[in-house]
Amino acid sequence: MLKISLILVAYQAEEYLNSCLAPFLELKHGIRDEWNNPIKEPAENLDIKICAVSALFKEYAELFNLKYDNDKTSNILRSYEESGAIEKYIEIKDKNVLDYESRVAAWDYLKQFNPDILWELDSDEMISSKEILNTVNFINNNKEVDFYRINFKNYLGHIEWKKYVDDFTPVRIIRNDKHDGINSFYFDNDVEFNDKTRTPHCAGLTIPKNLCFPRHYSWCHNTTEKSMIRIVNKIQYQNKALGAGNCSYIWDRGLKFNLEYYSKYNKTVPEIFYDI
Repeated sequence: MLKISLILVAYQAEEYLNSCLAPFLELKHGIRDEWNNPIKEPAENLDIKICAVSALFKEYAELFNLKYDNDKTSNILRSYEESGAIEKYIEIKDKNVLDYESRVAAWDYLKQFNPDILWELDSDEMISSKEILNTVNFINNNKEVDFYRINFKNYLGHIEWKKYVDDFTPVRIIRNDKHDGINSFYFDNDVEFNDKTRTPHCAGLTIPKNLCFPRHYSWCHNTTEKSMIRIVNKIQYQNKALGAGNCSYIWDRGLKFNLEYYSKYNKTVPEIFYDI
């Protein structure tokens, strides 16, 4: 039995939220019809505990002079908690926090279950149940490392263009049975273990794309001004949070690669692919 603690970070995410969580809930609870008859049983040999957290990130709030406003997403996540679909929903609305601090709050709750792995999920990441099971099998066969990266199909620009790059491979799964267990997050998706080791200095593996290549919608927009402003704001936020010029995208009458960023770090500009 592989014990998984899942952290979902979601703020104003109602557009993708149900689709994002559905595969994990399917494996956790199975599927039942309207008369509560089982259509699909829960996944064998998986014990999934889920904590969702909502917060307004400090840099974002300061940059755009925003106040917490998350009613639709909160209503969805609170209903999941009340129905028992997820274990816990944490809403941080009395203060603005840094990105990683939202995950700290969730881990402080989830660590009581002593999971084998901690899985991080953002609300715009669409991982199918098959990809989750493929990933679990890969993890069970590769236990020697401390963390695992997931290679995302990172969609860009207008959502109908189905244009993507595959250079986004963040840390998403961390073993809690290494280095005396996970202590806490200290930056973004990175953790410090109880022996003071930190994930950037640990051994990791990337889940092969033929097993798990999920969709990532963070950089998608439609033709509405509100949608495009969200992308412009996201670029400004990343430059504030990561340092000026450290966002790999710019907005110049549309979303484009920041060529100065790739030159600065001697990185290759990603190849663009299209879904058929």
